[in-house]
Amino acid sequence: MPRRADEPLHHTRMRSYAHCFLFMLTYAFPAPPQPSKAELEIAERQTASDIKWTAAAAAVLYLSPFLVDYARKLV
Repeated sequence: MPRRADEPLHHTRMRSYAHCFLFMLTYAFPAPPQPSKAELEIAERQTASDIKWTAAAAAVLYLSPFLVDYARKLV
């Protein structure tokens, strides 16, 4: 890319390095294929299940000190 008259030389060099890097990323590591509708639905169901289990685990961990104290008072 030609350098403009008012542009310092190092800007041109940095731009060309960035351009080379992006070119290498684009062609050396192409994007993965798009998932099918069935694969997306499976992934959405798995994600929903993971969120529910994570919320349940967080609730149990939050309540566990209170439950331990309650159990100690019963005994």
